[in-house]
Formats: sequence, C-alpha cells, structure tokens
Amino acid sequence: MTEPPAAPGTPPPQPAAGTSTGQPSGAVVTAGILQIVIGGLIALFTLYGMVAAGGAVFAVGAAAGMVIIILLYGLAQLLAGIFTVQRKNVGRILGMVLGVIGALLFLLGMISSFNQTTGFDFETGQVTSGMNVGGVIINLLLMAANVVIVILLARNGREFTR
Repeated sequence: MTEPPAAPGTPPPQPAAGTSTGQPSGAVVTAGILQIVIGGLIALFTLYGMVAAGGAVFAVGAAAGMVIIILLYGLAQLLAGIFTVQRKNVGRILGMVLGVIGALLFLLGMISSFNQTTGFDFETGQVTSGMNVGGVIINLLLMAANVVIVILLARNGREFTR
C-alpha cells in the first residue's frame, strides 16, 4: 500500500520519535571524529613511548600496568568513535563513559601541570619549579574535547540504534 501524495506546500512527514534518520547529524559525526582522533593519538603516543623506552617500561611492574591501561583506554576510545560514526548505541554509551573518565583524568593532568619540576640547578643544588604551560594547555583542550563529546552524545541519543 502506498500513501496518497501530500498536498502541495505540506512538509514531508517526520520520522517517529526515537528512530534514526538516514544520515547522522553533524553533532554525531563530530563526536565520533573527536573520539577517533583522541583515541588514536593516545594509542600512538603510548606505543611510541613503549618503543622509545626500548622495553624498559616493562622492567617496573606498576609502570607496565599503567602503560597497558593507557593503551587500552586509547583503543577503547578509538573503537567508541568508530561505533559512534556508525550510530551504534554501544559507541554512544562507551563514548560517554570514556568521555567522563577522560575529562576527569585530563583535569587531574591540568592541575598537576600547574606546579611541576622543570629543572635542577647544579651550581646551587636546588630544584627549580614552575608552571608547565604546554601541559596546562594540552590538558585543557583534551578535557574540553571530552566534555564536548559527552554533551553531543547525550543530546543526540535518538539517532542511535540498538
């Protein structure tokens, strides 16, 4: 059965509430791309650090565990971004959870960047300290990106399928 044609000047029917339309919105694509970029960069920099350390990172058990956790977080963020672009609900849920965790971790990183050891004066034997401006800026940007991801995914839940 086909529906009768709409009267001229009548807008097309809207999809029912809670269903996804044909194309993802710009907000969903933005959230997915941010997740892919953040997750990819975290995974790449973690792998680079492992290679640059030449396996020394695995000499200390706690450091090895932390490196593995950071690598898994980056890969999970990457997968969440891929699922988000595909509009799978698992990507949305995982993206929001990892976004909150990431925002809190980058906030902690930003706070710790305010007073970091920056050098050692060999003549006086004193440690000089000060604010790590680069660390503050990078952590602030990544924290803001994670907050944006959470907001975009929370506001556009109707576009995702189960």
